[in-house]
Amino acid sequence: MVHPFAFETVWFDHFRYHEAERDFYERIAQKTSTDSGDGSNSSVLVGEIARAREQIKHSLNAPGSGVIDSELANKVEKLVIDNEQLKRTVEDLSALVKKMDVRITALEKS
Repeated sequence: MVHPFAFETVWFDHFRYHEAERDFYERIAQKTSTDSGDGSNSSVLVGEIARAREQIKHSLNAPGSGVIDSELANKVEKLVIDNEQLKRTVEDLSALVKKMDVRITALEKS
């Protein structure tokens, strides 16, 4: 009886298929890189990136940015205070629940 995969050579020649696929994609990549010519697309992109960086620098150095930072700092400070108060409240409530549990346990035993 002949094994069903006896005539299949794909798995034995697997490396050849990988090499052919790699060569194919390398040719496509070379073709697209030579089609761009003098690199005008990349120079446009570089210019756009440079403009974006300048806009970011200007927006960070703008006089209004300090106001936003101080407002943000005030909000964060208020949130920290609220958080501390909530933690204290939770601790107090936890202590009360523990005391109530002890009292209920004592009442159930008697």
